[in-house]
Amino acid sequence: MAKDPRNEDVSSARSFLSDYRTRSAALRIIASKGTEMDVNGLIDIAISSYGDDRKQALEGVKRLTHDKLGTARILVASEVREIRRAGFSLIGALGEQEALPLLEELLSHDDQDLRIAAPGQICKRVKNEQLEDLLRRYINLAYFYNVVTWLDRLIYAPAPIANYYKTEFDRTLEALDQDRWPSTEGGPPYP
Repeated sequence: MAKDPRNEDVSSARSFLSDYRTRSAALRIIASKGTEMDVNGLIDIAISSYGDDRKQALEGVKRLTHDKLGTARILVASEVREIRRAGFSLIGALGEQEALPLLEELLSHDDQDLRIAAPGQICKRVKNEQLEDLLRRYINLAYFYNVVTWLDRLIYAPAPIANYYKTEFDRTLEALDQDRWPSTEGGPPYP
């Protein structure tokens, strides 16, 4: 059933999730053909598993969730980096009204990768004047220097250099969606 899952296989597959011998096959069925009611269970599996099972569960979460904002908030709050990245990738599907407050919160997140990716996502959604306003508000709080630096670069760099920074953010966001997000830990985030 897992090789060619059908919608009617989902209810059977749910009962096999608790058996470690059948869990992976059941997970493939649910992640591909499940419903919104499976999202919380898939999040639990992603948190409690590793490797392919975690990856399959996260793919299912991204595919099945209707509440992308709520799910993104849950995932980016995780202690597991891979789960946080999956949550961040959901933000791209949100409208500006929903995404911007969450992205602004991520500018102060403990995860340096999220802090670097958030300005790139914000930059795609707002005009330069709004970025300037965001930078002013951000530096009046407890802030991270690398976020201030990237916002400054996006706002004030001359066109050829600003285009380079925007391209770097695009690569970061694309890599996130493809699970190749570069780590910024231990050194400069980009060349």
